[in-house]
Amino acid sequence: MFFNLPCSTARATEPRGMKLWLAVALLVCLSLTAFGAQSSSETQRKAEQGNAGAPENLGWIYELGDGGPKDPVRAHAWSNIAGANGNEDAKKNLVSIEKEMCSEQKAEETTRARELFERLAKE
Repeated sequence: MFFNLPCSTARATEPRGMKLWLAVALLVCLSLTAFGAQSSSETQRKAEQGNAGAPENLGWIYELGDGGPKDPVRAHAWSNIAGANGNEDAKKNLVSIEKEMCSEQKAEETTRARELFERLAKE
């Protein structure tokens, strides 16, 4: 275990103890995120090299804005590619991404997805 806190300061039933444990949990989550995060450029390189999980990961990176601004157009395009490759989670995620997109973004995504499909088919 990472933490050895005295029981008197870490009782989950007490507001102070609960806050302490929430703070510890947040620190653990943040450190795991920092160690496990990949840059979008590294993930994109993997996707372009044929890594099966990378398109879905890129979809999540762009949807959540992980490491940069949120980009629903790119999120949808990469999730679309992952879905076309049989990834059921990516197919389900397309619906939630589409709800965030305006009609102009949907038109842009169609163009971007077509270009990505063509580029990836050549490689």
